[in-house]
Amino acid sequence: MTVKLRRMTPLDQKFVLEVRNEDAVRANSLTDTVKDDQWFRARMNDPSHLPYIITVDGENAGIASLQFVSSITAEVSLAIAPAWRGKGLAARVIDELVAEGWKSGIERFLATVRGNNISSLRSFLREGFTPTKWVYLEKRK
Repeated sequence: MTVKLRRMTPLDQKFVLEVRNEDAVRANSLTDTVKDDQWFRARMNDPSHLPYIITVDGENAGIASLQFVSSITAEVSLAIAPAWRGKGLAARVIDELVAEGWKSGIERFLATVRGNNISSLRSFLREGFTPTKWVYLEKRK
């Protein structure tokens, strides 16, 4: 099984929106709002955002990105399509994203993971990410 990242193109819009708007992905995202064409175009045109398609043996398997927070820091994000979950892709994708970031001069990588998303937490920890001293709190109406 060969896992690769390729840069996202406008032709990927349908696949990206399907993955991004899938119930489990929305439930584990920082924002659970439905994403649309406008969101996709904004992400594609954001110079601080490097969007990728995750492929396995040439087949689309998910979406990933590096969001530059500073000149040397980027936030890592990924979402695996339902058919590909549970196959050990996340850790391999994180590895690929970090390698891409190093090529772009990134020295520090961040990931924001919901506390109840155990599989994602395990994947990041397995790839050398460590919890920070920060805890995010929220209050909702």
